[in-house]
Amino acid sequence: MNEENILLLTKYLNNECTRQELIEVANLLTDPSNQGEVSGLLEQASRKFHGYYKTTPEHQKKSWSKIHSEISRPGDTANKNFRPKQIWLKIAASLILLLGVGLLIRLSLDSVQNPVKELAVQQKTARNELGKKSRLTLPDGTVVIMNSGTIISYPEKFSDDIRSVSLKGEAYFDVKEDSSHPFVVNVQGIKTKVLGTTFNIRAYDYNNNIKVSLTSGKIAMQLPDDSTHLILRPGQEMIYDLGASTYEVNEFDSEQVLGWQEGILYFNEASEKQAINMLEHWYDVDIEIVNSTSNEWKNLTAKYNNEPLENVLISLGYTLSFNYEIDGRNIKIIYK
Repeated sequence: MNEENILLLTKYLNNECTRQELIEVANLLTDPSNQGEVSGLLEQASRKFHGYYKTTPEHQKKSWSKIHSEISRPGDTANKNFRPKQIWLKIAASLILLLGVGLLIRLSLDSVQNPVKELAVQQKTARNELGKKSRLTLPDGTVVIMNSGTIISYPEKFSDDIRSVSLKGEAYFDVKEDSSHPFVVNVQGIKTKVLGTTFNIRAYDYNNNIKVSLTSGKIAMQLPDDSTHLILRPGQEMIYDLGASTYEVNEFDSEQVLGWQEGILYFNEASEKQAINMLEHWYDVDIEIVNSTSNEWKNLTAKYNNEPLENVLISLGYTLSFNYEIDGRNIKIIYK
């Protein structure tokens, strides 16, 4: 294979081909004499751009056989009604077999006059800094209010059958209604499926549980065991214990669950560890316990409405008998 063809394939793998170059790639791929060199180049490019990939001779042989059976059917290229879109969809499907899941390239060529459309969907990630709250609008119009330290991953464009996102942290979803395209939130093996509704999910790493609280509409949930399915109605929340792999469904106080959107910090029977983690996320600080105490926080219940950190520390220090020192983002708690 000459250098010109190698450059052409390299441009193809980088999605840099023009319409004419794509047609040249089609001809190149259907030439049996290029089988070995094309396979080697594809494998090399796959390792470079996707981390790891390896084919076996048997796999390559079967894949090339599939390419020829799909592309070189009698009448395909000779037919006067031959359409580039059809041949390219076949090539894309065959390349997936050749490269495995590590290199998923889907191409479509509408016509010689129309530009090439890239169908591979890219993932986007929205990260909310500690101590901050933000508002995110997804591609379908769904509005997400993100709490401190929250991460949401979603496709640049939702698929034709489902709207799927992943969450780490806490967020309130106001899902754009679309009965033909369910909206699914994935959180540590739990799938929350809705059509159009409002709900809150809390799933911070420092908690031992995941809470899903429904404020309007209806949601269906699938738990990590894949066999348990739940339906929640407004005013109900599901609490899933990650350690015990158990769950319970309760009524919830909307102010306690949703108050964070208005700057209200709630401690509801929080332990010392939970309270410290909440303060660190809420105010973006690092807290160090200098000395231990027998009076450990076990059932701390309190409410702070848009209070600065020092006011919260003064209040907690009086209740729990500790002093504190503030040095920028570093806080030291010293029990009396």
